[in-house]
Amino acid sequence: MLQKVEIPHDLAPSLKILGNFFARNQTDLYLVGGPVRDLLLGLMPREIDLLVVGDAAKLCASLKESWTEIFVETSQGLARSIKMLSFKRYNTVKFQFADPWVMNFKEIDFASSRRETYPEAGLPPIVFPGNLTQDLARRDFTINAMALSLKAEDFTTLVDLHAGQHDLQLKVLRVLHDQSFVDDPARLLRGIRFATRLGFSFATETEDLFTQAVNQNFIKRLPPERIFSEFRKCLEEERVLVVLKSLAQRGILKQILPQLDLGRLDRLTVEENATGWLGWLAELFKDLPVAALLEFLLSGKVSRSEREIALDLHGKV
Repeated sequence: MLQKVEIPHDLAPSLKILGNFFARNQTDLYLVGGPVRDLLLGLMPREIDLLVVGDAAKLCASLKESWTEIFVETSQGLARSIKMLSFKRYNTVKFQFADPWVMNFKEIDFASSRRETYPEAGLPPIVFPGNLTQDLARRDFTINAMALSLKAEDFTTLVDLHAGQHDLQLKVLRVLHDQSFVDDPARLLRGIRFATRLGFSFATETEDLFTQAVNQNFIKRLPPERIFSEFRKCLEEERVLVVLKSLAQRGILKQILPQLDLGRLDRLTVEENATGWLGWLAELFKDLPVAALLEFLLSGKVSRSEREIALDLHGKV
């Protein structure tokens, strides 16, 4: 039996308009990943991730030109300006709006459906065009491998090929195959983030694979900028200390920051840091030379102003 998933009333009309636009271009469009997971949990999605079963870059260029025209009959979705960013490696597109296009969303991410192969653990995958089934199969956890159709004839129909909804009910994180952490060790960090945010645990077989990956130092196979990016996301979580302590208990934090005194975590007692992720980073490096913080900052893609803020905060904590 087909299952429909309720979408917030303020969001549904705009998604339906987008679905109709792609349908007129003989292309299917899906809401996919985290937003679907959150809707099934009764949560407000944090982002809008759309899957284009076709050439996202080409169709999004046309969409940008037609935006005002297709939204003219509704008060939703209208935008005075759209900045379109294209990323060729994965054929993905980001729309950025000066003001929220609907609700509080100021961005939309579009991705072409694809399949992937990993030439070596930790390296970027080789990407090929794919269909919906292949795209969902490449994802990190079953709870993030679901989609909602945005086609008019089956709008909001759930596509769940990997029992992700069942795992939501069990409150578990389960990888889709036993090479998941080998292919992309960043999933170790993402797993901790999701487990902490949602209050989930790892399925038994996933827990075993997780432990094996940590024991074999797979995280160190990632490029430094990728490690920094995923660690920054950890510091942006609401329950930062819980995330950090979980990373420490599992041995991951020491692999990322070998110079860090883990006892420092026991001296951090504030759950909310007014200066955000930069403040948390400065706190972690408090007992270390400023040069160590600078080296870590330079390993990631941070702006000069962010780098200066972090270094300034390090001198104050």
